[in-house]
Amino acid sequence: MKVRLRVLIVEDEPAIARSIQILISKLSDSFSVIGIAYNGVDGLELIKKEKPQVVFSDIRMPLLSGLEMIEETVRIGISCQFIILSGYSEFEYAKKAMSFGVTEYLLKPIILEEMEKVLCRLIKNQEKEERENLRDYVLHMMANPNDTRILENPLESYDCIFFFSYYGPIANALYGDINVGRDVVQRFDDCFVTALEKKYGVYLLQMKGWRHNEVIYVLIMSHGDVINMDMFVKDLWDSIQSPEIYTNLILSEKVIRGEGVDTAITSCNLYTLFHIPFGRGGIHQCHSWKTEAMVVSEQVLFMCRDYNRSIGYQELKKLVDDLVDFWESIQVTQLQLQTDIRYCFNYFVTFEGANPQYPVNIEEIIALGYSFSDLRNFLLLELKEMLKLKEQEKENPVNKMIVYKVKEFLEENYTHNITAKRIYEKFGYNEKYIYTLYKAEFGITPGKYVCELRIDKAKRMMNENPYILLKEVSQQVGYMDALYFSRVFKSKEHISPSAYLQKIRAENEE
Repeated sequence: MKVRLRVLIVEDEPAIARSIQILISKLSDSFSVIGIAYNGVDGLELIKKEKPQVVFSDIRMPLLSGLEMIEETVRIGISCQFIILSGYSEFEYAKKAMSFGVTEYLLKPIILEEMEKVLCRLIKNQEKEERENLRDYVLHMMANPNDTRILENPLESYDCIFFFSYYGPIANALYGDINVGRDVVQRFDDCFVTALEKKYGVYLLQMKGWRHNEVIYVLIMSHGDVINMDMFVKDLWDSIQSPEIYTNLILSEKVIRGEGVDTAITSCNLYTLFHIPFGRGGIHQCHSWKTEAMVVSEQVLFMCRDYNRSIGYQELKKLVDDLVDFWESIQVTQLQLQTDIRYCFNYFVTFEGANPQYPVNIEEIIALGYSFSDLRNFLLLELKEMLKLKEQEKENPVNKMIVYKVKEFLEENYTHNITAKRIYEKFGYNEKYIYTLYKAEFGITPGKYVCELRIDKAKRMMNENPYILLKEVSQQVGYMDALYFSRVFKSKEHISPSAYLQKIRAENEE
């Protein structure tokens, strides 16, 4: 997207004004001179009428000085970038101009290189402002999709396409608070965004979506811009997909002149809920459709009702196998899967005498089920525990040895970033397999155990030194993000770390 700035020149010497105009046209095609005024009064009138984005202004002029013109422009609320022109003897005036928000000035006689530097900074400032305005507008529409108020729409001059990048159902997945999805999302910075912008000559905004494992990219282009959309989508897809978790890229329909932003955003969001299949990734084109209320799959109803508990573990295993085979055959969506699994657990509590107090996190089960095979194992484990059924198989003593070694490893390394890959490299077992064994043995996930270790360590540090900096505590226990540490601490202890420190200090002073 090419930035083009409208420029006004206010200079009482016609020769200098003309030379500025020529320099601007030679140095960049991103500027368009819309007028020249030879005094401050005419300059102010043109500012009011034309609303230029950039004004080159001399300091001393007849009728109304440059400083007075700038001050009045600020007072009436017109926003534009001022570049003041001054000689060495007028530098004090230049300093005063800065109190009105002026950050650029050129000394007379104007040097070509200095003019070029100023123009480059103006373009960058304008790009930043436009990007921020676009971002704020999109964020507002995301938060208020049904807002009927008349808003200033910075997209009116552009067309745009939304790309919702959704990283599987993985939530706090494999290691609880060690958030795989979060790590994947965070690794996408401005580098590849800048590369795509440079290659295709467009803007690409990047922002977090509603879910922690969702990123929204907004492709913004001028009306009539023709880019190779297939190549662009491929480049974006190659940049964001991850071997660690499966990725879905949802493309909105083209938004023309900013109309229908709310519809495009809502449609993509609903698509992720109603149409993204479990256990698969890919590129999706979002079109209009009718959403229907989620009901339990009829086959799931029949399978649960046919279950014969008296047979024991083998019958439960057959039920789970049949359920997962069915879901895989219909390419079940994440939302439908969530509905079906919730029904299964409720059925077992209501009709099969399962433990109603057994903690079941449906979202976690789905999150952990990276594949249907994994889903099968996790579902069987949870239902078995609910029903208190014993497996009709001898316990493998090797399994116990593994989980205790994992526990020891976590206790020794909890202050470091423990990733799924690192666990695999250390023990040679699939991370989900270890998760299952660990939870069965200790009743807690590895991630939650690491979290408990970190919080206990943080409390000890704060008790030993009530005046320690929270940033230091956060880093020493393994959280590089102090805000994230605060959220985790408060969720575990029901008090913020800062309040915890204040409490300790008060107790010590008594």
